[in-house]
Amino acid sequence: MPNFTSLWFLLFSSYLFSNFLFDSTFTYSNASTLFPLQQEGDALFQAGWWVNQNISLRCKWKGITCDASGSIIMIQVRRSLPNGSTLHNLNFSSLPNLKGLYLINSSLQGGIPPEISQLSKLTSLFLGSNDLSGEVPSELGNLTNLLELDLRNNMFTGTIPSTIGRLIHLKTLDLSHNQIGGFIPSQIGNMKSLTGLYLGNNLIIGSIPSTFGNLSNLSNLVMKHNKLIGPLPTTFWSLTQLIWLSLSYNYFNDSVSQKIQNFKGLEILELHENTFSGPILFSVVHLTNLSILNLSSNRFNGTIPVQIDHLEKLNILNVSYNMFSGPIPTTLVGLLYSTHSPSYVLNNGITLEIDFSHNFIDGELPRFSLDNHLRPTSINFSYNNLVGKISDSFLFFRNVNLSYNKFEGEVCDQILHRFDVSAVLGNQKLCGSIPPLHPCDSQNHGIFKMLMILLPSVFFFVLCFSCFTLASISVPCF
Repeated sequence: MPNFTSLWFLLFSSYLFSNFLFDSTFTYSNASTLFPLQQEGDALFQAGWWVNQNISLRCKWKGITCDASGSIIMIQVRRSLPNGSTLHNLNFSSLPNLKGLYLINSSLQGGIPPEISQLSKLTSLFLGSNDLSGEVPSELGNLTNLLELDLRNNMFTGTIPSTIGRLIHLKTLDLSHNQIGGFIPSQIGNMKSLTGLYLGNNLIIGSIPSTFGNLSNLSNLVMKHNKLIGPLPTTFWSLTQLIWLSLSYNYFNDSVSQKIQNFKGLEILELHENTFSGPILFSVVHLTNLSILNLSSNRFNGTIPVQIDHLEKLNILNVSYNMFSGPIPTTLVGLLYSTHSPSYVLNNGITLEIDFSHNFIDGELPRFSLDNHLRPTSINFSYNNLVGKISDSFLFFRNVNLSYNKFEGEVCDQILHRFDVSAVLGNQKLCGSIPPLHPCDSQNHGIFKMLMILLPSVFFFVLCFSCFTLASISVPCF
């Protein structure tokens, strides 16, 4: 009997111990799963950006996205965060599965902490339109899964870190509208997946690295408003996938290669406010997809090619403040018309702005016929050497400036009232009814002026005839 009791006790003890082990293992297994999720919730709670929320329902909070397991994979905040909020509010180590961080126009202050590199799965980082400052951390180069990096509209200083070249999968890099200076690192040429590179409105100096030629997928390149210098590298002209090219407000010089005509898909070309030179237009007319062409304030020269009408998709054509010469070809008229109906033109805003001012263009303006398909057009041909009369057909333009040329004749009152007299000032031989134009000769005034010219001649003729007659009868004249 004692042996049986001992055996029963031993079996019962073994059962209890095995249940204890099972429960302990089960509890530990659940804890190992739940603990990281709890850490993610704590990270959001401690950030202080969500208040009066049930932390267990964090996956339903506005701006929070979780995967099937309940792990946070995306944070999107497009509102002003509490005053003094910084990126240090987030515990990045507690968000190991985060793929998208969008904190846009959120009044964030301070810098980007190096610990952000702990977000190893991050593919999208958008921190634009905040009050972030300091240098762009080199640790961003460790986020090798990034596809999009947007830091625009902040107050970042320093230089572009060379480690950014490690982001070989990055498609969009936007550092525009900051105070970033220094040189462009050549390592950017390693980012062969880039389709959009936006470095505009900074303090970047130096020249464009030759490694840019490696960016064969680049479609948008915006580097305006910097302090970039020198000619463009020869490798630059291999960027044949460009759709938007903006290099304006820099110090680029030298001529633009004829190879620019290989940029067949280009829609926006902005080279204004540099010191480029040469006869660029003969290459540009091959870019038939252009909608915006701004070459103003450079030293471009040459004549306007007759093929200018090939740019039929243009909405803006600005070549002002250059050294273009010769006449305006009659083919320019082709840009003024649309193949669409008047209602389509009106509803879709298919307008045209042409600015040829401040050049050395001469000759007469081309004539054009009026019909219902004329695009709403503004023209500025001021400060040139154009001649001829000002046609009444300019009444059908949206805006006109023909001042400071060599036009002559009478300007009709309708043009003077529609566009103001300033549109024709500086043409010494023009006349009209509104000062400071001098009045045109009336019919009676013209007859009087003719008589004033003829009468002295007639008087002189009569005097000579009388002297001749008197001399013939030997009577002295004087």
